[in-house]
Amino acid sequence: MVDIPQIDLDSLLKSPDNTDIKIWRYISFTKFVSLLDSRSLYFARSDLLGDPWEGSYPILNILKRTRYYENKYGKNIPKGFLANMRESMSALEMDSYYLNWIRKWTFISCWHMNENESAALWKLYSSSNEVVAIQSKYYILKNNIPDSISIGEVKYIDYNEAVITDQIAIWPFFHKRMSFSHEKELRALIQDPPIKDDLSIDVTRDNPDTGRYISVDLDSIIENVYIAPSSPTWFHGIVEKVMDKYKLRKDLHKSSLDADPVF
Repeated sequence: MVDIPQIDLDSLLKSPDNTDIKIWRYISFTKFVSLLDSRSLYFARSDLLGDPWEGSYPILNILKRTRYYENKYGKNIPKGFLANMRESMSALEMDSYYLNWIRKWTFISCWHMNENESAALWKLYSSSNEVVAIQSKYYILKNNIPDSISIGEVKYIDYNEAVITDQIAIWPFFHKRMSFSHEKELRALIQDPPIKDDLSIDVTRDNPDTGRYISVDLDSIIENVYIAPSSPTWFHGIVEKVMDKYKLRKDLHKSSLDADPVF
């Protein structure tokens, strides 16, 4: 049996120092249409975000975990310690299995914190010019999503040196490698593992879903919409028509990166 630890999340999650800071989501046009059609924010399954380190722990955490089990049980760590399944696994192996498994039941909405547009993120998400950015603010998003959703800044750490608390299952998902620090990421996160009748987590269940849609008031969350730099005029017109069709009454802007320089 794997129990859910009861810990005060607010004492761990870090809010931006400036709660009025602008936040951005850079998305393809098709995802923008899906956003408007569903009137929902999409939370992607964490193991499908493209970073194999999502939800992983630093090396020192792994060493600490190994020492804990060896000190408690010696070298002969009992089999099947955390669940009555996969009896061939030791307690240590079962921990590793669980931490990989919970990634499939963790769903994340990623936002970029910045007072201005990011040229780097436009390029990252723009396989073509048919990309839009929706702009909100931290306090607006926090006040317009369910209280059950955790929200906080991502902390960028050295996974060879750092140690993070292992007493709460969502905590590693609010950490990433230093190489991603340019993302300045704010995350809204849902962790929703299947629960058995005895209130333990059913680690035998796989997750066929790739994400979760959470119904929100888009008119309250979205402040402005931007189109990618160098987007053609026709694309601006299509985005405008789609916003009108779905009654999103927000200003549509060309990217400020399209502004002409002054010599």
